[in-house]
Amino acid sequence: MELLHQSHIQSFEHISNIGGKEFQLFYMEPLSVLYPVNTLGENMYVAKNLTYWEAVHEFSIHGKGVAALSNRSLVDDAYRMIANESSVRDLMFITVNGWQTLLPVIQSLSEMNEATIREYSKNGEIVAYVDIALCVSMLLAIGMFQKRMLTHLADRVDFKLLTCEIAFGMSHKTRRKLRSRYRSLWRKLNVGDAHNA
Repeated sequence: MELLHQSHIQSFEHISNIGGKEFQLFYMEPLSVLYPVNTLGENMYVAKNLTYWEAVHEFSIHGKGVAALSNRSLVDDAYRMIANESSVRDLMFITVNGWQTLLPVIQSLSEMNEATIREYSKNGEIVAYVDIALCVSMLLAIGMFQKRMLTHLADRVDFKLLTCEIAFGMSHKTRRKLRSRYRSLWRKLNVGDAHNA
């Protein structure tokens, strides 16, 4: 198991920052794991210091043993058969170490992950604001370019041709409304000219 542990640490060193909190918690910080033993008919625990990785490995091994637990052992409230059945020792190991040892470490790892996710979300917000600023500046630049082009183009446009093309592009109903509007304006202008003369 020590060889597997060392190869796992070497793999982890290649892909992560060796000085990180997660690495220290995962590989270096010792955890006191309790192993159940039966001495002279008494249930006792022997403490052994393991890293988190080793403790999770032990937890999975004992979890496999719990799967083989018989119904007869579950009925015994005091787990008196600890010397006779290894799956009862596995159950005691998981029960004691799950709450006392592994759960606080898993909670602290979860808090570290949440802090990392919050940091990434702040970076994401910054990227989104930069993206919005770039889009707005690009739209302003395009608008200024179009305005400048239209002012240069307005001097060269044949307005009579453009007016005819616009009129031919309109629907018949819209042309009729515009014609009646301009006719009424023309009549008012003619009446005003005749009145002034």
